[in-house]
Amino acid sequence: PEDVRIALGMVVALALAIPSLWATRPAVAVLSGMWAALATILLLDRLGVDDQVTLVAAAVIFAGAASMVFVSMKEMVAVVTSLEGTLLFLAGLIVLVNQNPLVWAHMRNMLVRNPIFAPFLVLSGTIIGFYLQIAEFQKKQAGQSA
Repeated sequence: PEDVRIALGMVVALALAIPSLWATRPAVAVLSGMWAALATILLLDRLGVDDQVTLVAAAVIFAGAASMVFVSMKEMVAVVTSLEGTLLFLAGLIVLVNQNPLVWAHMRNMLVRNPIFAPFLVLSGTIIGFYLQIAEFQKKQAGQSA
């Protein structure tokens, strides 16, 4: 049933969130590794690569992204939060644009027919958010931010 799945999802989210308060680096490592592996799977699946090769590549990318957290924690946090923020922003934008049928028809055509448009939106929003966060972090480190 739908109610049970929602409740189970909330319990699992809480069970994962509580340990991440004390083990921040491993939690960020797993989260960034999962996002990188998901992106790899989606990309290689779209390119038509064999499933076994896709899983091996995703595992390697997971390990690489997870290990980057232990080298540069703040930068990886900025990448993950920028990606998630961009996805939330785009979801809200799609809901908002969907209210106007004329605009939605054009936006939907761009999203469905152009294979580069949606990844471009996600990538550009992530890069902009990343650099804004890094710039703010550097200003705080230099003592120039309030």
